[in-house]
Amino acid sequence: MAKILVVDDDMVIRDLFKRILTQEGHEVFTAESGEECLEVLAQEGVDHISMVFLDLKMPGIGGENTLDVLKKCYKKLPVIVMSAYGMFCTTTKLVQKGNVAYLNKPFDMEYIKIIVRNKLSENTDFE
Repeated sequence: MAKILVVDDDMVIRDLFKRILTQEGHEVFTAESGEECLEVLAQEGVDHISMVFLDLKMPGIGGENTLDVLKKCYKKLPVIVMSAYGMFCTTTKLVQKGNVAYLNKPFDMEYIKIIVRNKLSENTDFE
């Protein structure tokens, strides 16, 4: 069982991830902002979180700034950035930060399950 953190300002998306990934046997933490994401990581400890799904566009500390903090403080933590606003230049820049993958919204939850299974079985950085 993995511990997965889902960060999105949309409650429907957080609830969907929590329901689906809990059914897959994972413990799911949710946060609605970058600030809350960093609080959860501080409380749980980064060694206990297996991966983060991070929305790019959020109020407050947005996803890109949150990602900068994550990559500075938690370099090995796998992050999957999610956005409905997929622009090639932005996504390329984010993926180049290391151990980051990009996912366009809307997405199929079966695909999310596959991503999680593959990432957890590999236990390696995204390439």
